[in-house]
Amino acid sequence: MEPGAVFKDCETCPEMVVIPAGSFKMGDVSGYVMRYAREKPVHEVKIGYSFAVGKYEVTQAEWEDAAMGKIPS
Repeated sequence: MEPGAVFKDCETCPEMVVIPAGSFKMGDVSGYVMRYAREKPVHEVKIGYSFAVGKYEVTQAEWEDAAMGKIPS
C-alpha cells in the first residue's frame, strides 16, 4: 500500500493509515538549557519498514468491546 493509504481489515475493524519507512530526529532540538537530561543527545532514528497505525484513538468503550469484554482497564 502507498504511504498515507487508509484501510480496514474488516467491516468492524478500525481505520488504519500506512506510515512510510523513514527517519526523524529524537530529542530536544530546541537547544533550551533547562530541558530534561533524558531528552539529550538528539539522535536520528531510522525505521526501515512501513507500518500502519490507527487513524483515530481507541476509546475505552471500543477497547472493552473488542478485547476486554466488560472488565475495565
